[in-house]
Amino acid sequence: MEKALLQDADEFPGEHSDVHKPEWTRFADSADESIRLLHAKLEYLQLLHTRRLMIRFDDSEVQQEHEINCLTEEITALFHKADRSLKKITSAFVGGETSPSPADCLVRLNTQRAIAGRLQQISMQFRTRQREYLQRLQVQKFGSEIFDVDAMEKGVTGGGYRFGSKITALAMDHTEYDIRTRDIEIQRIAKSVATLATIFKEVAEMVIDQGTLIDRIDYNMEQVVERMRSGLGQLERAEKYQRNTRPERCIFLLLTLITLCFFILVIKHS
Repeated sequence: MEKALLQDADEFPGEHSDVHKPEWTRFADSADESIRLLHAKLEYLQLLHTRRLMIRFDDSEVQQEHEINCLTEEITALFHKADRSLKKITSAFVGGETSPSPADCLVRLNTQRAIAGRLQQISMQFRTRQREYLQRLQVQKFGSEIFDVDAMEKGVTGGGYRFGSKITALAMDHTEYDIRTRDIEIQRIAKSVATLATIFKEVAEMVIDQGTLIDRIDYNMEQVVERMRSGLGQLERAEKYQRNTRPERCIFLLLTLITLCFFILVIKHS
């Protein structure tokens, strides 16, 4: 049975392939796949942010920061990939077509703007989450400074100048390390958002163009309806005129025949 199915598939390869599929749809599918991966990775990034902001008493923060940075870079790369795919959808030379038809151009443009709207939503979601995470990191940064200052004061007053000074030095080193680590992480987050600023702007322009296109489509539809009504009225008048002319022609023909017969009778009996 399986061999028969495989044989049928080999005999009809065209039925199981996308040979006749337009080339630009491949870029649309690529953009859709990038958006699907972005949704999944953003959910996981949100989970990593939650874990990272928890208070821990071990050295797992470095590993978590590394994982967050790697995932953020992957998300940024997916945004760039989706943006490149969007631009190629309306490319003039996609699939070797030097002059695509107006209908094909319109379909490509509508597809591009529909995907751009989805990409804009997820990009705004990413920016919001990065901004919230950045703010909470800054809160933790200043909070840790206050906590470490209190610890240093207790170390100084708690039991001898020499012992307190050692605790103070260790606490200061630890505080400076935490501050530098969080500063680096904050800079990376800000850089990731700034890197995507151009993409966000281009996608927003596509969505604005989509709204303008929808307005034009509504206007054109109204014009089509008006023209259809006008054409229907003209057809009704033409049909009415045609119906009126047929009896007139028959009557005229009958009168002509009667007149001709009358003259024949007159000539015959004269």
